[in-house]
Amino acid sequence: GCAGIPSSGPVERVADDSGLDQSTVRYAPVGPPGVASPPQIVRGYLDAMLAYPVSTGTAAQYLTPEAAEEWRSSSGLTVYSDSEVTLPQSESPNAVEVSVVLRTNEVARLDRQGHHAHSTEDPERAYRLLQVDGQWRITNPQAGVMVSNTYYEDYFRPFPLYFFDGPGERLVPDLVHLAVGDQLPTGLVTALARGPGRSGTFRTYVPGAGALRPSVTVSDEVAEVEFSTSLAKLSEGQRERLAAQIVWTLRSVPDLRGVRIIGGTTVLSARG
Repeated sequence: GCAGIPSSGPVERVADDSGLDQSTVRYAPVGPPGVASPPQIVRGYLDAMLAYPVSTGTAAQYLTPEAAEEWRSSSGLTVYSDSEVTLPQSESPNAVEVSVVLRTNEVARLDRQGHHAHSTEDPERAYRLLQVDGQWRITNPQAGVMVSNTYYEDYFRPFPLYFFDGPGERLVPDLVHLAVGDQLPTGLVTALARGPGRSGTFRTYVPGAGALRPSVTVSDEVAEVEFSTSLAKLSEGQRERLAAQIVWTLRSVPDLRGVRIIGGTTVLSARG
């Protein structure tokens, strides 16, 4: 009640709240319980995809071994609200194989790179479950992962990937949505290595995702990006453009002051 707003004094610059700080909330979901009904398995599977930091290891435990091996969790992301899991009355709980229905309101979708698209669909998914060693497991997971709208709003932010225009003269931003946190450098470079994706006007000098090492490590505020493909055969101009794409893309990572780029046995040297 005694506080007031200053009406005089110097103007001071303060840091922007970029909203990119890593959340302090961690969530490590549990694996399938020893005894669980088919609807409980599906609910547990949905919950397991809400792990943060982002991980699909626990979610894969809710699948049959064959389904877990074939599941392409990185193929995209579906954002939903108002989920409802039901076991149709026509299904017998004593059957060897059952079907569980999931109804959701679909809010948005991200493609493999992270491009955002609004959705107004109200889909219905039927998960088939089999018993594996006496426990129910899902045989037909959806492509990609599914997360709640609350999870998406808490942990995902828009970031620019940088590609070149057709002539290779100017960097052009391409906006994607990725999860914040320690995995952000890896997510940014992986999305960049997957190429321009939906736009045919962009050009890239970055080797494909198949040549990228599994993760981008950060030590002493320096990110190390490593490719299995040798960069020695690239021209000086190609190396400079490759470095420009990676450096500008990683500028979104808070507190990062440098990038080290390695391709095979070649380490790119700084040129300003």
